[in-house]
Amino acid sequence: MKKKNQYDTPGLREKYKTRLKTIIERKFKTTFIGILDRFEQEFGELWGSDLQFDDEMNSVEKKNREKWNAIRTSILDHGHNQARAALIEIDQYDVIWNRYTTEFTIIQDGSRNE
Repeated sequence: MKKKNQYDTPGLREKYKTRLKTIIERKFKTTFIGILDRFEQEFGELWGSDLQFDDEMNSVEKKNREKWNAIRTSILDHGHNQARAALIEIDQYDVIWNRYTTEFTIIQDGSRNE
């Protein structure tokens, strides 16, 4: 007979779900914002990312900045949409957090004691 889990109540399940959703949302945002940041670091000179004012940019940099801003907005919108979809998907499940526990099985004389 399986022992009842003291951490498995309806109230705790809702807390676990909220916790999981917060973690998943943070990971999504960290992923796509981190990618954008790395891309800007590597290719930002193409659109004058180090320049503060538009009048300091040449025509190619201005055109590239316009393209970058459109692509960046599209990536952010897509990332946010996917994060929302993942959170909606999580709502379809019951969530039990195993609380980083480890269960040990004690073996005595070659037989399991459970």
